[in-house]
Amino acid sequence: MPSRPTVAIAVLTFRRPEDIEASLPRLVAQAASYPGHAYVQVIDNDPSASARDVVGSFPGDDVRYAHEPTPGIAAARNRALAEVDDADLLVFIDDDERPGDGWLDALVRTYEDHPGVLGVVGPVVSEFAHAPEPWILAGRFFTRRRLPTGTVVDVVATNNLLLDLRLLRSLGLAFDNRFGLTGGSDTLFSHDARLQGGRFVWCDEALVTDVVPPERLTRDWVVRRSYRSGNSWSRTNLAVCVGPGARLRQRASLLAQGTVRVAGGALRWTAGRLTGSLSQRAQGTRNIARGSGMVAGILGHRYSEYAREVPQVSEPSLARPRVAVVLGHAQDPEEWRRRHEAGLAWDVTPYGYEKAQRWFDMAWARSHPEGRLGRRLREAFRQRLGFDLVHAFRNRRLVADSDVVWTHTEREHLAVLAVQRLERKSRRTPVIAQTVWLWDEWADLPAWRRRLYASLLRGAEVELVHSRCNREISRRRVTGREVLLVPFGSASVAGETGAEVAPSGRSLVLSIGNDRHRDWEALREAARSLPEVDFAVATRSPRATGLDWPANATVAPVTNVRDLAALYSSAAVVAVPLLDNAHASGATVCIEALSAGRPLVVSDAGGIADYVEGEATLVPVGEPDALTKAIIDAVSEQSDAAGDRSADRGLTQDDYVGRYVLVTRCLLEGAPWDPRISAFAPVG
Repeated sequence: MPSRPTVAIAVLTFRRPEDIEASLPRLVAQAASYPGHAYVQVIDNDPSASARDVVGSFPGDDVRYAHEPTPGIAAARNRALAEVDDADLLVFIDDDERPGDGWLDALVRTYEDHPGVLGVVGPVVSEFAHAPEPWILAGRFFTRRRLPTGTVVDVVATNNLLLDLRLLRSLGLAFDNRFGLTGGSDTLFSHDARLQGGRFVWCDEALVTDVVPPERLTRDWVVRRSYRSGNSWSRTNLAVCVGPGARLRQRASLLAQGTVRVAGGALRWTAGRLTGSLSQRAQGTRNIARGSGMVAGILGHRYSEYAREVPQVSEPSLARPRVAVVLGHAQDPEEWRRRHEAGLAWDVTPYGYEKAQRWFDMAWARSHPEGRLGRRLREAFRQRLGFDLVHAFRNRRLVADSDVVWTHTEREHLAVLAVQRLERKSRRTPVIAQTVWLWDEWADLPAWRRRLYASLLRGAEVELVHSRCNREISRRRVTGREVLLVPFGSASVAGETGAEVAPSGRSLVLSIGNDRHRDWEALREAARSLPEVDFAVATRSPRATGLDWPANATVAPVTNVRDLAALYSSAAVVAVPLLDNAHASGATVCIEALSAGRPLVVSDAGGIADYVEGEATLVPVGEPDALTKAIIDAVSEQSDAAGDRSADRGLTQDDYVGRYVLVTRCLLEGAPWDPRISAFAPVG
């Protein structure tokens, strides 16, 4: 008789040491009774590793432990796939579930009886900590499907699932981290598997019991779970669509389904109200919640059922940490606030750093009053040194009185570091040095500047960059330092409105930006090749305004938020033509376009692909014909706005500021860098 396959039982846990302690003996017993080699693999998703001691109390190799601090169930599932490379089969089970007699053997036997399947799914039944109220039972909120063994199923969950690891790896399947905190990564996994020919079958004998705690036996919880289920269903169905046309069709279908559910649920609830039927009222409520979640998912809303707060800094003493935000002279916070109130800026403060006030006391560098001579002196130093030394010097007391310094570009952090060196104080405030353009310019800098900048950078506690290209160059140019990738995030354009820009019925291609790495020449050639399409080029760049554009192109800066919103709402496609660079030029425009739900055509340069993966058409740098073709394709498939797509990749302003909070927390506590800092995923 051939040997049985090696099985790894993966149980994922997050801050439930009592549950994992109760489930492990049962799982070890299942592994021991299996007529082959089997073991238990625990994945601890708690950053503080709360399950380590419990798992360590089990002797031998029958129970293995891995710590996955990246938040979200998708990251934990992927860690399980990576850890069990010596197994043939992987079985997922939740830490609050208890396997029935013969559970593991039943799963494996069904797998062996159905050659070629990717996985086997088993049933889950609920056991309650106390009797649920009649309304919850009548609503069938905890009722799950039961099917005959061998039935082919399309959608699977990982709370009772066996997978063929060899087949899974040959198909290149994994769980999508974008859905790690919202739920739905297993549903998307099912979609991806089915598209590649993977099959799942049911095993009704492989029963597990879900132990439902008291906090889940409330009306509020079960209704929110139904809403989340509908929300993740819409988002996962949209995620597998390829191209704007397919997304539009799927969006219309999901809208119809969600609307029917809401309407049907309302009718059912009304009927229950009139007839006194508890089940009609409860099931009607469930249908309304699920349908509402579906519609919200279509509109870009992401319900994070598993969201975790960005942890606060532990302070053994009196005050919260004080953060000094040192930005450029032109970014005085009071002046910026007035610009925001006048509709000239999206943000209340530059880059939304005020959002960190939840965790820290925030203090801002001020633009001190200066006369003509003082301004000339400051500008002379800035031109000579490449950073604003005088502005930093004027704010030196703010820096000295703070616990940490935040900066946004090298123009600020080099200045702060230079002032600290000049002062030669025994206590120096740690500097978080964010760099944007420096590594693009490095090779062209005078040798004395390179030596000065390298020396100053070594005084920073950590350097932050927005692209992996910048990170690699930085580590190579100035060695021996901490350099972290921190994905940028921007304010959302979703929900903003403005007057229609292109009422003529002609398609509008929008291109925005003042960065010197825009390829305006390539865009001009595309405009010349497409006279039937209008081009709006929103820029102050002299390189752009100095070009001879065709009649179908308008080149003018955007001066206020309303006009910018109008451009996004009218655009059939947003084009971001780029020259070679290292700093993810165009990231802000890409994020705004994603939040506005607009199709994107982007030059593949500077690590920008990480920001728009799966959401944009990437074209080679310096190829106007490729840019033109991509614009034609996008215009021909133009559709209504697709909803905010920036949130799923963790590109919101809240995510960006949350990463700064995590960097600061790790720095002040002396903790290892949190993996969420560099992940293109919601911070949570």
